[in-house]
Amino acid sequence: MTFRSAWWSVELPPDWSGSLGGNCATLRANPPLGVLQISAARKEAGIITDEDLVQFAEDRIAPETPLKSVECGAFSGATARYRKDGLFWQEWWLKSNRLMVYVTYNVVQEHEGTEGDVIQSILATMSGLGW
Repeated sequence: MTFRSAWWSVELPPDWSGSLGGNCATLRANPPLGVLQISAARKEAGIITDEDLVQFAEDRIAPETPLKSVECGAFSGATARYRKDGLFWQEWWLKSNRLMVYVTYNVVQEHEGTEGDVIQSILATMSGLGW
């Protein structure tokens, strides 16, 4: 199933669903385990740069958290993984031309690796809609 926002889309596995609320999409399996959330912003002039992404990332994560380069469908950028308050978190800062997509996934630490492959397969289908 294709899940679309105004600016991007992803393919969801049959047992996943999504909803849009405000500026954020929330995607999860049925029954739910972790939560994948995606939001986007568009730059009015010029393209999103790697430096833009690093600046956004550094505002969100602890200084000792490493950033890793990543490709997700039509997007490229950076990702970080960490544990905080009993949860496993992974965040992505992605770009495609003038579009920046911010993705978060969190799940209780006991289930840290359970949905990892599914999350990667969803993000591998990400495409921009006209940007």
